[in-house]
Amino acid sequence: FPGLPKKRVDFLISSTHPKASKPIVVETDGFQFHYATVDKDIEDRMLMIKSGRVDVWTFVWDDFEKEAPNYYNPFGPKVISPKFDEGLKKLFLSSDLESLHHLKKTVEILRGESSINGFIELLNCRPWSPSEASTLLTLIFLSTGAMSAEAIDSKELDEDARLFWQEADKTLRLSDRSISLFAGIPDCRSLKIAEKIDRVRAVLFVDLEKIDDNTNLEEFKMTWRSLWRTVNLLQSLRGFHVVLPGIDNLDATLTPDYNQVISDQTNALWQEVFELTEDDVLGTVKSLCDANLSVPDMVGADIMVNDTVACTVEFGWSCKKFGVALEASVAKGWTILEYVDPVSSGYEEFLQKIIDVVTGE
Repeated sequence: FPGLPKKRVDFLISSTHPKASKPIVVETDGFQFHYATVDKDIEDRMLMIKSGRVDVWTFVWDDFEKEAPNYYNPFGPKVISPKFDEGLKKLFLSSDLESLHHLKKTVEILRGESSINGFIELLNCRPWSPSEASTLLTLIFLSTGAMSAEAIDSKELDEDARLFWQEADKTLRLSDRSISLFAGIPDCRSLKIAEKIDRVRAVLFVDLEKIDDNTNLEEFKMTWRSLWRTVNLLQSLRGFHVVLPGIDNLDATLTPDYNQVISDQTNALWQEVFELTEDDVLGTVKSLCDANLSVPDMVGADIMVNDTVACTVEFGWSCKKFGVALEASVAKGWTILEYVDPVSSGYEEFLQKIIDVVTGE
């Protein structure tokens, strides 16, 4: 991943499906080895998150206990009163707000569950929209009376982070002990959240000083695991930023340029295909790249039918069950085109057939 910190990660989860989401970096942190490196850990992982190229999930041993551990939670019932749950219940039952119903489980996780539950929702391709859910919670809380940014104690934030937060139309501070979320949302109705999600600001301040002889170790561990839970759950917000005492080199205004990220990733995938493609068909593959087709996930691959190789395709798209072979071939359930030489009179028609199948036209 060009431009990302050079480091070893514990796990990297990626999909071979062309429509899959970003790769997922998973870090499993033991307190004994990571309590002293939290500055470096947060710096590296926020740079990875803000690149837009990967998601980063950090879990601690407590996350894997049968009973969820306690957390400091800016969206928890100690901060946003349980009386709001009644309003949320009505919201998720209202037929007029049906477009928000998919946020129900995500809201429940934000309110008090372990972030590993959110990770499972993500892996199982269930509705997982923490950006919208956190904004919805903030919007509902603000409906009871928003404060101007100037009226909120924000002395913990440096100037860049404060100005970044104050860009929002409505602001508030949600605090639970050593965790404070400086939230800012656009002036909109709940049904318009998804349309204005890029204007949301969420600056997380975590009071996590270095450990010394006077440190309450249990308090430190609680704050430490609460930090990673909150980062896990809010990382998809483009306007998410973290402030820790002693860290001053994270840029609050650095947000992913997703168009550039997608372009870079696509170019890298095409380059890999070029390197694997036989010279005889490379020109054709480059023409398909120029036509902005999705990247083929099969290069020099065997098509198996009933444990038997039916044919070998020079390139193909498994999601379309479609490929191109050098010779006329048949594979049950697949569409296989015989390769046409560029000097042939039927070459242009051949290219158009590929484009039509891959684009679904």
